[in-house]
Amino acid sequence: MAHDLKPIIHPKAVVFAEDQNGKAIGFAIAIPNVNRILKGLNGSLFPFGWVKMLWMLPRLTEYRMFALGVIPEYHGCGIDSLIYRALYEACYTADIRVEINYVLEDNYPMNNAILKLGAKPLRRYRVYEMSI
Repeated sequence: MAHDLKPIIHPKAVVFAEDQNGKAIGFAIAIPNVNRILKGLNGSLFPFGWVKMLWMLPRLTEYRMFALGVIPEYHGCGIDSLIYRALYEACYTADIRVEINYVLEDNYPMNNAILKLGAKPLRRYRVYEMSI
């Protein structure tokens, strides 16, 4: 997955947390919101849409939280909030916006961390299940 994402990820949008011994205990990745570019291409990368995409990629000012993970031994210690804060400090400028999306309503630890950081919920996602 890292190999596939390498062309679009900005290095400052990848954050790792380590314990005092240097052991990795968590990470976060934010990726550019390429949907903004794709919308302008009207679904066509060919013949020249891919050139426009490559040209616009470094100019994107919107990022989406792609992944966040903390190993189970460190759950409940506030590591997730520290990672969010580090990512914010690494990425934030006046013109850059980071969206934390697709967090399920019943994911209380992640929702609490997001709220404590002052983020404002805009949408609520739910997953429904039904036997067929």
